[in-house]
Amino acid sequence: PLRMDTHLRSGSTRAGEPFTATVSRQVVVDGRAVLPEGAKVEGRVTSVTPGERGRKSGEIEIGFERIVFTNGNSIPVKPR
Repeated sequence: PLRMDTHLRSGSTRAGEPFTATVSRQVVVDGRAVLPEGAKVEGRVTSVTPGERGRKSGEIEIGFERIVFTNGNSIPVKPR
């Protein structure tokens, strides 16, 4: 799970803006720890659809670019 460090709002955020998030709990896949708690995920907003008050919720799409581990090492994130 991720906790957003950057506050994003559909009414003011624009495509291309960077964001960061923090891994809030170690991520385990098939019994192996693959992301430690505290790692940072960096990315960019890819699309924004503003909401309409009382009618429609806004939408923000994001893309991950890099994971920065707690020791300072980082790896790029490749889209599928």
